[in-house]
Amino acid sequence: QPSLAPQKALSSVWVNSQGVAWAAGDAGAVVRCTPGTPDACTSIMSGTSEDFSKVRGDGQDNAWVLGSQGAVLKCGGSSCSPLATQAGGANYDVWFGPNGTAWIVAAAGVLECKAGAATCSLLGTGARLTSISGSISPTGQTDLWVAGAGGAILRRYATE
Repeated sequence: QPSLAPQKALSSVWVNSQGVAWAAGDAGAVVRCTPGTPDACTSIMSGTSEDFSKVRGDGQDNAWVLGSQGAVLKCGGSSCSPLATQAGGANYDVWFGPNGTAWIVAAAGVLECKAGAATCSLLGTGARLTSISGSISPTGQTDLWVAGAGGAILRRYATE
């Protein structure tokens, strides 16, 4: 299959439960592929030339694309929409709570993007964090763990 993003590297891919794949990479490249014979891939307009470092899904068949300079896109179907953030700098990782809240590890701290909101809130930390994971506690709270430079590891309980 010919490349839909010539001269652009695609650095991350995620596949949803229906087999739809989303890929993202250099210079704002976003590609969506649907399974079939043959598979059908289309280039999606991201609205930016920012390099993307990660694409992950929220369990509701939306792809979230994270940029190296702070962009956060929520993609579904044939389009992507930017979310407003208070942070600048790279976004490294994302984890999704059961009610659709996205928690994004960014250069400036952790971003909380509530389901349906057009804006993400910055929860400052002062540490350079690069990875996030979580679970749901027996009491229904989101139990987040983040890790990063200098041996930083932080835990935060959050309600959705």
